Amino acid sequence: MLIRTIGGIKINYRLKQNYLIVIDEDTISNTERNHTTEQVAYWPMEPIANPILSLQKTVATIYDPFNDTNPKSIPGSVLEYTITGENSGAGPADDDSIILTDLIPDNTKLCVTNTGNCLAPYFTNGTPSSGLSLAAINYSDDDASSYSYSATADAEGADGNVTNLQITTNDGFLSKQELPPLTSVSALE
Repeated sequence: MLIRTIGGIKINYRLKQNYLIVIDEDTISNTERNHTTEQVAYWPMEPIANPILSLQKTVATIYDPFNDTNPKSIPGSVLEYTITGENSGAGPADDDSIILTDLIPDNTKLCVTNTGNCLAPYFTNGTPSSGLSLAAINYSDDDASSYSYSATADAEGADGNVTNLQITTNDGFLSKQELPPLTSVSALE
């Protein structure tokens, strides 16, 4: 298993390698036996191309308590973080191998339910489909030591005890030939 870490976002995926093996017995320099035909054995194995996964994380201010039309990132505001993924490789990522983890910034609360300006984390697939589907959204309250915390929404729909977010997916992340332009996971904090 190969693990790449990109700015606090961890992607886990397995790589498969297959090779074409050719064993060729050259009869011209063969002095042990006397035969006139060349014996060749082939074990063809279809090579599997590797995925090349990349992520981009962006943030947008959705709401602040003082500015209706042009919200600012100030105390009391709601920020939406979006993680957009792309597989630019020639091969898909293995089924059920994509796990995104993200650190929740200090002095923030993660939206865990849809209330007012708060939206719980959600998964949006591109068009055409990336091949991925949402398996689970898990929360940690112990700096990612475990993801078994049951988040509880306050009156604003957020939980200030969540320290990390984990998104697991089903199925494989299709290759660039099969992939939609963007696949994203968003969370409001």
